[in-house]
Amino acid sequence: MTFAPDPLLGFEMTMLRMFAFNIAEPVSSASTTSSQTSSANLKTTASNIGAKPTAAPPIVPKPAQQPPVMQKTHADENDWPALVTAANLQGMLKQLAMNCSLTSFAQDKYVVAIDPSFENLLTKERGQQLQEALSACLNKKIVVEFTIKQVDVETPAMKVRREEQMRMDAAQKSLETDNNVKRIMDAFGATINTDTIQPGK
Repeated sequence: MTFAPDPLLGFEMTMLRMFAFNIAEPVSSASTTSSQTSSANLKTTASNIGAKPTAAPPIVPKPAQQPPVMQKTHADENDWPALVTAANLQGMLKQLAMNCSLTSFAQDKYVVAIDPSFENLLTKERGQQLQEALSACLNKKIVVEFTIKQVDVETPAMKVRREEQMRMDAAQKSLETDNNVKRIMDAFGATINTDTIQPGK
């Protein structure tokens, strides 16, 4: 104010300068950190934009699963009972095959006979199913032809009954010749009830 021409003008100039300038506020550490973080993020983003994209790992195709190879049965093609057993049939289809007998076999064609008493087991659908099951068992396509007549050759069902009877007769004979069983029968006048005999497997 000492350099002003008069005190009033000096006062006015001083007040104008006070209103024209503001006191600078100190920069806080949080603002500085935020600014540095933003700057770092911008640099990282810019670096990522310029970087080459990472190649995706190659997709290796899975090997195709091979269909299971059907193993040919060791059953004799001319042995009908063995073939029926090897085919592992179930239910009514098994009953049908068990009551058939092979009358002829040539060039993958089976001609089988079924007794008239079991004719009700044979239907077109079951006949086709049996043909497909035996074809799968032998691993080749075969044809099965049915005839309704009195069977002259032992069927698988007849074979099973015959073998069961043979085991029953052997079990009964074993009991009748057992010395301990004989002593009990002689002591009490007992007899063997053949209906209760269960032959071992």
